[in-house]
Amino acid sequence: MAKITKVACLYRVSTKKQVEENDIPMQKNACHTFIDSMPGWVLAKEFYEKGVSGYHKSAKQRDILQQVRSAAEDRLFDVLLVFMFDRLGRREDETPFIVEWFVGQGIEVWSVKEGQQRFENRADKLINYIRFWQSGGESEKTSMRVKEKHKQMVEEGIYRGGAPPYGYNLTDSENRNQKGYRLKEIVIDEKESAAVKLMFKLVCEKGYGGQRVANYLNEREIKTKQGNYWTACSVLTLMKNPIYKGYYVSGKRPSTRGESKRVSPEHWIYSNELPNLIIVDKQTWDTAEAIRDSRTANTREYPKTTTGQLLFVSLAKCGSCGANMGSRYAIKKWLRKTDNTEVRYLQPKYICHGRKASVPCLGQQSFSQRKVDPVILEEVYTYLDTLQAVDLSSKIDETHAKIQQDTERDMKEIKSQTAKAEKELGILNDEIVKTLTGESSFTSKQLYTIITRKEDELEKLKQTEKNLAKALVRLKEASTPAKRQMIANWRNELELSKPDVQKMFLAKLIKSAELSKDKIDVHFRFDLYD
Repeated sequence: MAKITKVACLYRVSTKKQVEENDIPMQKNACHTFIDSMPGWVLAKEFYEKGVSGYHKSAKQRDILQQVRSAAEDRLFDVLLVFMFDRLGRREDETPFIVEWFVGQGIEVWSVKEGQQRFENRADKLINYIRFWQSGGESEKTSMRVKEKHKQMVEEGIYRGGAPPYGYNLTDSENRNQKGYRLKEIVIDEKESAAVKLMFKLVCEKGYGGQRVANYLNEREIKTKQGNYWTACSVLTLMKNPIYKGYYVSGKRPSTRGESKRVSPEHWIYSNELPNLIIVDKQTWDTAEAIRDSRTANTREYPKTTTGQLLFVSLAKCGSCGANMGSRYAIKKWLRKTDNTEVRYLQPKYICHGRKASVPCLGQQSFSQRKVDPVILEEVYTYLDTLQAVDLSSKIDETHAKIQQDTERDMKEIKSQTAKAEKELGILNDEIVKTLTGESSFTSKQLYTIITRKEDELEKLKQTEKNLAKALVRLKEASTPAKRQMIANWRNELELSKPDVQKMFLAKLIKSAELSKDKIDVHFRFDLYD
């Protein structure tokens, strides 16, 4: 009588589509037939992994595989059977060692298609490694093909699927897929797009932050696409999406082996401008982003907040120590003579923060709004009046040429870095064969880690080079803007605007205003006389 051999089967599929197409029953039937053909083999346990990638997920992240290992330690089976060895995983840096671990526990590892994996000599170990190295390579190629397809779709302005962003709806397009089904495309939703425009207006013109925008929308019962109230996070996430200025993007969070990390916008993949998607113009979108970045980095290029009565609190500096000025509201009171009642009011003041430094400021500590704001405003009005009479064309052309020159320099440097990275990657790939034959000073795991990092670095460099190339094209096509007509209305707009709008406007004109006991020096962003 043949010895009873307990067998555990592991079935795994990587995608939801494979689950729906009954790929697991195919594996299961093949394994059952194989067990029936082996004398003394009896099915003891079955493990199912549905929709789990053996490439993107490590062994530690796969709960079912950990259950299989635990069952092996408890001696619940003698043989681990899979349809193909790649069902155990596709990562050459860990899967070969998982197979070796099972064999080390006294468990035989079998594949319906490839037989038994043994470790009786060095050749067995090399074959085991090469098998998963090839399997990992196939997964990498598949991943690269998918990424490249998504990249091409974005660059060609093709909708990649998924729920449409707020401000847009889905509709059938004229295009069809290979199965004849109509492809979807997104179109602007009139009602939601009005809310999007409102958000950008509140940020760019009035200096609202994410929470103030959310409160404004919620008070007016303007809900999200899911019918929920807005939060600061949902507002800011929406406003960071370049689709509202007419660009599809991908590569915001590139994934390497299941681990994703958000990258900066210069490394994203952008489509060409798609006019049918534009809800806000590029300048407005970019301004909103610049405001967020300024507040995050505390550069004071824009006001931290536009609440409060002091117009220049984000621009004022102490003329004595150079510290940024803060605000304080002193409570004042007086008796009304007509009825002898006490009247209280707040008196806004600019306060020097340098008083708290290790070497305290010896200049004036506080400045009344009544004495500061009118003086600076008069300087601003004089500046605007002068601005209208000056020919700015040469200044604008000079600035434009400087930006183009800097971009071309950055482009040259990136090309040099890309060529260097490509050369280094070629050397590392040549090292693979030496690793397999034991001639390399690197282990296979070390080499894999180095090559992966270098490939990621190269991909980012190429994307940066591509984005710089697009920026150069835009710079060369741009013409000198006609500013004079805009300037003519600036003074009227400033005089008639509310304080929050005035603060945003003034931040565009003024670098800083230095407050001293005897004078106020206003420094504008554009010097007319340099």
